[in-house]
Amino acid sequence: MMGKVPTHIKGLRDFLKRISDNEKLLYSIEFDTSFKNYLNYMTKLYKEWFPKAKLYSDEHIAEKLFVKEVSIKDIKHYIKYQLFALIQSCKRIYSSINTYKKDIKNQPQLFDELGLIMEISFETIVFLDWGEYYIKGKQANYGCIKRNVLYSIEIFSASKMILRKRLYEKSLGSFVVRPTSVFLLRQSIEIRLKNAFGIETIYYKDGKIYKKRVGELLFKLLKDAKDYIDFPIKISILEKIYKWTNYYIHNGLIPNTWEIEWAQYILEPLFSSGINCKTRSLYGSIKIKKIYYDKVETKLKQIVRDKDIVVQRLNNPESLITK
Repeated sequence: MMGKVPTHIKGLRDFLKRISDNEKLLYSIEFDTSFKNYLNYMTKLYKEWFPKAKLYSDEHIAEKLFVKEVSIKDIKHYIKYQLFALIQSCKRIYSSINTYKKDIKNQPQLFDELGLIMEISFETIVFLDWGEYYIKGKQANYGCIKRNVLYSIEIFSASKMILRKRLYEKSLGSFVVRPTSVFLLRQSIEIRLKNAFGIETIYYKDGKIYKKRVGELLFKLLKDAKDYIDFPIKISILEKIYKWTNYYIHNGLIPNTWEIEWAQYILEPLFSSGINCKTRSLYGSIKIKKIYYDKVETKLKQIVRDKDIVVQRLNNPESLITK
C-alpha cells in the first residue's frame, strides 16, 4: 500500500509548480507560509526521530556528511546528520530567495534558487522514505523514486550543452547539468591548492608532465606545511569533500542536492579574499610563510622521493606570502 506524502512537503511542491504559471505568487504570503510549514515539519520530524540530538556546528556536520561508505551500525547517525544538513541547507536557500526578491535585477538568481528548492523538496520525499525504513523498521512507500546513477550518453549530451552555454530543459543530458558542479568543485580544490603554493606545472627533466595522483600529492604538501600556513578551513574537511567527489566523478553516483550546496557553503572561505597588514589579495584567505613557499620544489621532491621532478612556479601565486 502506497503511503501519503506528508501534507507540508506536498504543499510546498504544489505551490512551487504554481509559481511557474504565475510569478506573482512568489511575492505572496502563501509562499512564505508554504516554505515555513515545510521547514517546521522537517524540524519536528528531526526531533521526533532523534529526540536526544542537539544543534551541531557546521564543521561537525561537514565532518559527518561527506562520508558515503557507512556501516549498518552507523546508519541512523548518518540519517541524523543528513536530515540536519537538509534543513540547514533549505534555510540558507530560503534566505537567498528573500534577498533576491528585493531587487528585480536578481530575477535569474531568484528562479535558480527556487529550482534548487524544487529539487530538494522532491529529494526530501525519497530520503524520508528511505530513512523511515531504518528509523521505524518499514518504508513509508511514498512512491517517489529518483535515479542516482548517470548514463554515459547523458554525460556526453550535457558536455555538448555546456560547450554551447545552453541548457535544454527535459532533454537528454539536462539531468546531468546540476550534479556536474561536483566535478568543478573537485577541480577548484586541486587548482586552488596548486596555485596557492605557486605551482604552475610539475614535470620530469625529460619534459613529461607529472600526473601521478596530483591531488593526493597536494594534500601531502598541505599537511607538511601546516606550521607555515594560515588556512581558512579544516584540512580534514577539505580532504573529505575532495574524496567525496570521487563517487560522482568515477562512479557516476549523484549526491543529494543539499550535499552539493553544503560542499559549496563549507568551501566558500577557501575562495575568499584576505588581507595581511595592508596587502589585500583576491586569494588572501591562504597565507604561506616565505620560508616554506621558497622550498616548495624541495619539499615536493622529498614527498615523491624523486629528485628528477622540476616545479615550474607561478609569477603570482593564489596566496599571500608572509614573513
